[in-house]
Amino acid sequence: MRHQTFALLIWVAFASSLLSGRAGDLDRTDEGQDASVTISSPFATLPPGGCVPFHVSIRNDRNAPGTWRLFFQGVANNSSLGATTYGEQLSVGPNTTGNFDLVVPMPTVPSDRGNTVLNVGVSGPGFTSNGSRQFFAYFYTNNPGSRSPYAVIGNDVLGTIGTGPLNAYGKSVGQDFYGSDADLEKLPEDWRAYSGVAVLILKDSGFLSLSTAQRGAIYDYVAQGGHLILFTSDNAEKKAAELQLPPMSGKASPYGFGNISIMETRTFPPEPSVLYAAANDKPLNSTYNVDQIFSTWGLRKTLGAIAVSGAFILTFVVLFGSLVGPVNLFIFSPGKKRFRLFWTTPLISIVACLALMGGIMLTDGIGGNGKQMIAIYSLPDANREAIIQEQVARTAVLFSSEWHSDQNYLITPVSAQALDDAVAPRGTGVYGARSNLRDSPDVFRLEGHEYSGNWFRSRSIAGQYLQAVRPSRSTLSVLNPNGIARQEAPIVLSSFPLELKKVFVIDLQGNYWVCESLEPGHKKACVPSNKKDFAAFRDLVAADGGGKLGPFLRAVQDRPGTFLASGIPSQKDTLKTLGEIHWDVVSGVYLGPWVASPNEDATP
Repeated sequence: MRHQTFALLIWVAFASSLLSGRAGDLDRTDEGQDASVTISSPFATLPPGGCVPFHVSIRNDRNAPGTWRLFFQGVANNSSLGATTYGEQLSVGPNTTGNFDLVVPMPTVPSDRGNTVLNVGVSGPGFTSNGSRQFFAYFYTNNPGSRSPYAVIGNDVLGTIGTGPLNAYGKSVGQDFYGSDADLEKLPEDWRAYSGVAVLILKDSGFLSLSTAQRGAIYDYVAQGGHLILFTSDNAEKKAAELQLPPMSGKASPYGFGNISIMETRTFPPEPSVLYAAANDKPLNSTYNVDQIFSTWGLRKTLGAIAVSGAFILTFVVLFGSLVGPVNLFIFSPGKKRFRLFWTTPLISIVACLALMGGIMLTDGIGGNGKQMIAIYSLPDANREAIIQEQVARTAVLFSSEWHSDQNYLITPVSAQALDDAVAPRGTGVYGARSNLRDSPDVFRLEGHEYSGNWFRSRSIAGQYLQAVRPSRSTLSVLNPNGIARQEAPIVLSSFPLELKKVFVIDLQGNYWVCESLEPGHKKACVPSNKKDFAAFRDLVAADGGGKLGPFLRAVQDRPGTFLASGIPSQKDTLKTLGEIHWDVVSGVYLGPWVASPNEDATP
């Protein structure tokens, strides 16, 4: 594996000498025979993880339809995760141009000093010779020092000055600005395109000018932990309704796992110091250090290490050595029958291999076992829910490591370093101290909706976190909101498809209530609780959270009009990966705003 990694690094260096490598420009056109491919991105630089959006335009000048494969290979330095590869088959009719929007996954950098490289290639009519692939673009980031979280700022905020003043200001304070400007009309319509963005900064009028699909993608991005900042020259508190934003308290409000903020400014563009402070807000969704936080992952501790049976290996070696040596020589092929060695030796080797495979299957089993933790943030006003799922598996013998998924989630691997350190004795973890050649390169593959590579390997520990936003009408309803104002206990009704083990409700006056064993479709009256019990419950449900989910859950605020609950969802409600593994959901967290339903019968 190390030799493969060295080969990859040498190949990247060689490619950089041949291809037009450019930092700060993600547009490229390549001309083939009777065809051309153009790629462009609304972002000017590569993000430090998540995904990067590309618009692909393929001009087919041939008299026949054609299919082209675009493939992207991403590498992050100072990372032990290896590379990611993504491919997509794109078909275009004869003498026409096809346009496609792709969301390309990127490897995650482990710190604010990491850099990413993306190689782009094409194969298809006019671009291939004997089926070979043609690389035509090489993009990279070049940030040698500390830098701010990745921010995307609309040109409606920056005007004609671009990010130059921000870059100069960042250097003056000793931390480079890292991000991109963006044209509003080119902003993506898929939330995953923003998954590497820590902060998205737009002007209020520009946000209103976006299409419904663009605004929906931004709302989903925020629900997954993103931070949207809208600058306005008007009163911020009065602007929320006009901007069609969710209900806000003051100038900022949580939405899903993220936040939406409104900031006032007297001038556009705002002063570089103001913009820099907004971009450098240290949001929880920044990709920096996420993998390292998994080195204390509680869920990893629920699975033991891969066991190696010394007695089984010793027994096998002794028996095989005896059979292939003295027994084979003196019993199976004695004296003048030595010629039998030409077929007895291979036969013994084949039988030994089969016996070894059978022994491994008997001791380890097939497939493996996995543990999952899932958090679902209910967004009843949008009839959607944001999902973050963390999972770790200890695999046995796998006959296939490939799976298909149409759930449109974003999946990110957890490094072997973090998985090892999570079960290491306290104080002995060495995250970041080992070589970045730990894992083999070019292993996390996505081809359309087909996942393969080293997401899962036989007899190994594998961890990932998955993110998705999907339609949902599941809510927690309060049936007597008017009675709560008179200090009556809330009567709640759940439409979540499971029993909620424990539910904390915070009414509009900020009082705490709790109930237990709330089944779907059944009403239940709550009893009084307090802030201390709520905080203890929040810490309890966050205990097994890893680098992605843990910080979000520990930051949950006890806001009026919200709820926090625990329950174990069924497998049909989870995000699906490798089916050979037996998955067990060990923790489920449900949270969000509750819905006032005063017209229903409030009798429990």
